[in-house]
Amino acid sequence: GTLYMDDETTFDHENRDDYGVANFSADWGDASIAIQNSVIIGSSDGLTAKARDARMVERIVVMGVPKKPHSIELFVDDASEVAAIEFQYDASSEVLVIRKPEISALDSWTMMISK
Repeated sequence: GTLYMDDETTFDHENRDDYGVANFSADWGDASIAIQNSVIIGSSDGLTAKARDARMVERIVVMGVPKKPHSIELFVDDASEVAAIEFQYDASSEVLVIRKPEISALDSWTMMISK
């Protein structure tokens, strides 16, 4: 999916290219699921760190996961470390819920779900 973001009040998205576009995708493999977010920022001096902090991902829900994952790891493009992510899994509905992963929709990242 795609998520468009700007300051929601001014025309800076037109006048200063102050906007961001997040492109979310998922790749289902035999051993893992990769959820990726790649971001396009309109202007290099637009969308400040404050805007990034205001666009935090609250929850990711993945449906159709046949069994409880062994682990979920987060790789952020600008960081050198990998973070382990907590999750909840409901076997009866095959739904995986990742709450408060502490990532911004304005950052590029990959989440690896090990089956």
